[in-house]
Amino acid sequence: TGQLRIDHAPNPNAQGIDQGRPVTFYLNSDDGSRLFIDGTLVINNGGLHPMLELSATRTLTAGFHSIRVEMFENFGGAGVILSWDPFGPTGKQVIPSSALFRDARDVINVVTDADNAAHPLTFTTPTLSVTAAGNVTPVYATGLIGKYYDFPDTGSLDRIPDLFDGKFLRNTSPLDPATGQARATVLTLTRLPAHDAISLDFLLAVIDKWDGDNATGAGPDRFNVVVDGTSIFSHTLTNVPTETQSYKPGAGVKLSAGSNRGFGGVADSIYDLGNDKAFQGIRHNAETLTIRFFASGAGWLGGTDESWAIDNVKVTLHSETGSVQAFFTNFDEGAPSQLSGVTTTEPVQGFGPTVTRMDSQVSFLGAALLFPPDTSPFLALPSFTNVFAVRWTGQLFVDQAARLIAENPGPVNGQLTADVSFTLDVLRAAGTTLSVPVTLTADATTDNTTLANLATDLATAIDAALVPRGLGGAVGVGVEAGTRLRLVANNPTITRLTMQGATSLGFASGQQSIQEGPVSFFVSSDDGARLYIDGNLVVDNDGVHPLTTAFTTLTLSRGYHDLRLDYFENTAAAG
Repeated sequence: TGQLRIDHAPNPNAQGIDQGRPVTFYLNSDDGSRLFIDGTLVINNGGLHPMLELSATRTLTAGFHSIRVEMFENFGGAGVILSWDPFGPTGKQVIPSSALFRDARDVINVVTDADNAAHPLTFTTPTLSVTAAGNVTPVYATGLIGKYYDFPDTGSLDRIPDLFDGKFLRNTSPLDPATGQARATVLTLTRLPAHDAISLDFLLAVIDKWDGDNATGAGPDRFNVVVDGTSIFSHTLTNVPTETQSYKPGAGVKLSAGSNRGFGGVADSIYDLGNDKAFQGIRHNAETLTIRFFASGAGWLGGTDESWAIDNVKVTLHSETGSVQAFFTNFDEGAPSQLSGVTTTEPVQGFGPTVTRMDSQVSFLGAALLFPPDTSPFLALPSFTNVFAVRWTGQLFVDQAARLIAENPGPVNGQLTADVSFTLDVLRAAGTTLSVPVTLTADATTDNTTLANLATDLATAIDAALVPRGLGGAVGVGVEAGTRLRLVANNPTITRLTMQGATSLGFASGQQSIQEGPVSFFVSSDDGARLYIDGNLVVDNDGVHPLTTAFTTLTLSRGYHDLRLDYFENTAAAG
């Protein structure tokens, strides 16, 4: 159940009332299924039967409509596919996730509807009002969005694969008899820095009825990549089991075959060509780079018969001093200006994740790892078995306390030669600042022998000044690296500490605290996993291996940080 968004333009009558436009729905299932739109039965595909598709057309107005799909499985084969042909030039396709929503109400209760975070929110009115709905703290405890990708068990992964998501660029151009080629998609980069080689990474979707080496008219169907006029890839490809192809992919290149991703009646294929050596270390040193992607072959038809798509296109420049990324696009915001020729983008549909859900935490390891299936620690993954990948994304909230570390060393023996009077400014989360006068006498430090003794005396003096203000124990004092005094806010309502006039203790005049500190991350996985924080790879535990732990320690400031965790399972145990 949920909401279906209709995006076509309104069709107003003379009175300005939207009369709607025709939308055709297709429901294919084994066994029975039913489709309801706005509470009305639209397709009744009930009963015991193999995969059977029925269709119906309804006139729908622009906006949101409630949708419900029911399906049951009795025995044997099972499946259900919900497609549509929306008004306009799109044509028949599996209804994309971009048109499906859990909730389309104007009011979203952030207490009960936290899972709406998994979907884009668009506000059509100029004003967004917020009203208290209860305790929503902590806002960072909803979890991560997990996107699960199922791959055929006939394949084999040796690293974390690249993954389709959002949109890709799809080229359906037919063959031009004059050139023997279909219209190309062209990437042009200019004013490149000095380099002596490039690498090209991208995902290739081979869609519908590619006929490979067929020589009886249906083929050959060939995919080509040309760099500055030099062909670096030109191979026939096929999705037809009875045909052959010239391309022999290496390990980890062919991610999927024999699976219909929803663009037609024929199975599709996925190739991670960034894992092919032909695309790595290509000799190149010019300031301008032109890359052409196109199909060719006497049997190439394009259109609905056969097409191709690319995603996650990345160009890396290499030189003696290192490597630098020169270009990247995932097409989610459309085709960038560096692309010309065919630049049509559209939702990846069935090439995207099989399951998308909110995971409250990433901890999938059963008491006993079973085989098969490998998904035993991963609950509720229908049909997943031994080869799959997951990408978790979201935000990590780091709740670092305010820390004020003296810029200069304190007295080694912990003794003061004179009384110290200073002001400790305490900024509260509510925005108010308390200026707290503190005095530490020299007599109180007479018996000290270490800086740690002085830290204890300073903590006592500060606490005595804070207790009357209801902040007893709110500030702790310690020693940093054995030489400098350190103040730490123990009360979460304190967001900043400022020391005024405590230079004899090593603090700079007016020195303010920071809210950052060390955070350690541990990634245990079987097989590979990679952790990214704020877009940077911080833990690399990739590769085929048993349960192995990798870790790192970062200095992070208080607040939200982007987090991404990629994981893949090849075969055998998983977690």
